[in-house]
Amino acid sequence: MPYISDYSWQRDDSYGASLKYLELELAKAGYLLIGCNITGANAFFVQQELVMDNFKTPYTAEEHYEPARHHLASFSSGRPATFKSCEEQITDNN
Repeated sequence: MPYISDYSWQRDDSYGASLKYLELELAKAGYLLIGCNITGANAFFVQQELVMDNFKTPYTAEEHYEPARHHLASFSSGRPATFKSCEEQITDNN
């Protein structure tokens, strides 16, 4: 999603950043993705020089992704579904 200065979150499921984006951007700053929690809400990064052999490889989103498990985080369910991302893809490709 492009930056919109007056954007306001609509309390739906359109929020956050992709795990792959975070993996790639934080790698530029010297951090490696070492895991995610079981609820899928948190990702953990460690400075590359501190990782050594302490964590499971590879340090990628594909390896460490955990799906959203809202029921484990005291939420009865996730946020209302939205198709914003799909609509933006369709609009951008036309």
